[in-house]
Amino acid sequence: MSPKPKKDPMSKPVRKTKESAGSRDKVFGLRLRQRRTFLGFSQQTLGDAVGMTFQQIQKYEHGTNKISAARLIDFSKVLNVSINYFYAGLGDIGEKTPKGLVVSDNSQATLDEDPILKKESTQLLKYYYQIKDEGLRKSVQKLVRQMAEQSTKETPKGKK
Repeated sequence: MSPKPKKDPMSKPVRKTKESAGSRDKVFGLRLRQRRTFLGFSQQTLGDAVGMTFQQIQKYEHGTNKISAARLIDFSKVLNVSINYFYAGLGDIGEKTPKGLVVSDNSQATLDEDPILKKESTQLLKYYYQIKDEGLRKSVQKLVRQMAEQSTKETPKGKK
């Protein structure tokens, strides 16, 4: 039997680290941010509601940290959505990149470029659904559609 090799006291121990966040966590984070901003919550407000700091919320939203199933349950309760809100469509994405996920009718290079996930879009939806009169909402929708159609027909002077 050969003796075990001696460990070098100067060598650093091999540490097992937690698995880094992946594409699913980026999707969870984007949905977390989208719902939070839709409800008008700050990162601090959400963090206080679930017992963590706004920095931790920020890391989740950017997909830097993995979000556990238990945390998703906490978030779903505070944000008043079912847990399925976070998981919907996840079978459509690859393990390495979230580029395959389609979250709107427009094609996107990445999720970060999706117009639906922009703060401006979230605020517009929030205000739209605050209009209680369904007829008025339909009128707003028609107006915006007509404005969009008109703007695509016109090209600003000096631009081709």
